[in-house]
Amino acid sequence: MNHKNIIIIGAGASGLISAIVLAREGKYVLVLEQNNKVGKKILVSGNGKCNITNKDIHINRFYSHNLPFVAQVLQGYDFTVVEHFFHSIGLCLSQGKEGQMFPLSLQASSVVTLLVAEATRLGVEILCDAKVTAISKKKDTFIVESTQGQKQAQQLLIASGSPASPQLGGSNSGYAFASKMGHTLLPRHPSLVQLCSEESWVKVCAGVKVAGLAKLYANGQYIAEKKGDLLFTKYGD
Repeated sequence: MNHKNIIIIGAGASGLISAIVLAREGKYVLVLEQNNKVGKKILVSGNGKCNITNKDIHINRFYSHNLPFVAQVLQGYDFTVVEHFFHSIGLCLSQGKEGQMFPLSLQASSVVTLLVAEATRLGVEILCDAKVTAISKKKDTFIVESTQGQKQAQQLLIASGSPASPQLGGSNSGYAFASKMGHTLLPRHPSLVQLCSEESWVKVCAGVKVAGLAKLYANGQYIAEKKGDLLFTKYGD
């Protein structure tokens, strides 16, 4: 392997897009995916339609203790950049009613198919069923132990995602690896969670999505309200 080699852990959205961007820069990229196929979380995102981004991204829609960093990211990676990237792999976008951007096919599988096709065209090697078990560094070389054998590279990108949706492979492994390599972890909190109910009629409505208005009260006091799609599911059974 030469100095251009890089290993990416995780073949989700960030891992596949990073692989494509790096391969376009002439790097040899190896992607290790623990699942038996890539992009499992992509396939279920946006209720199966894959909500890629939003056309009206603005700093005011973010909460962070480091807003200048968020602003810097948005400045360099705004909607125009995202749209151009997906157009470059042959994916046209369709706008939803609140600025959401979906693939024109409204099928998340289209996103995965085209990401993999472009990565393959560029020579990216993707290994599935390759769960990473240990990472170490010797001089300028990262040594990655996996269920597909030992791999080595000059650079390493951890794109293994969060513990969300463990049924799709989500875990804390990326945090553990990053911490072991000397990185500092900030406290993490879920940004989107289920609202559970013991009412039997909720389960009867599973699979139904309606435009609704939800209001939040605490101790009898009104807090906030939000209009949007309301999806009933059996999650949490």
